[in-house]
Amino acid sequence: MAKVLIIDDDSTIIELLTVKLRAAGHKVVAAMDGMSGSMVATNERPDLIILDYSMPAANGAKVRERLRGCSFTATTPILVLTASPLSKVASEMGDDPLLRFMQKPIDFPRFA
Repeated sequence: MAKVLIIDDDSTIIELLTVKLRAAGHKVVAAMDGMSGSMVATNERPDLIILDYSMPAANGAKVRERLRGCSFTATTPILVLTASPLSKVASEMGDDPLLRFMQKPIDFPRFA
């Protein structure tokens, strides 16, 4: 199955997503901030990145910018999680056909 990187500053979200994704047969790696998430992405080369939008130090838009600037993650699909209005986040994230958005709180039955 796929290798998924979760970048989120909320350990509960990471835990819940990890359980759900592993149950579906995926390999999961995680990082609790944007800087370490960018490094993990470069080293692990995930098939999908699940990215929290609101994090201290670097929000999802800054992390996406870093990820797109790296040859290893330039074309990796990103699922952005946010509690903010989706239209606001989508406009701040920029035009990127490999971005998708999901509202928090996560609808876990729908997530699978």
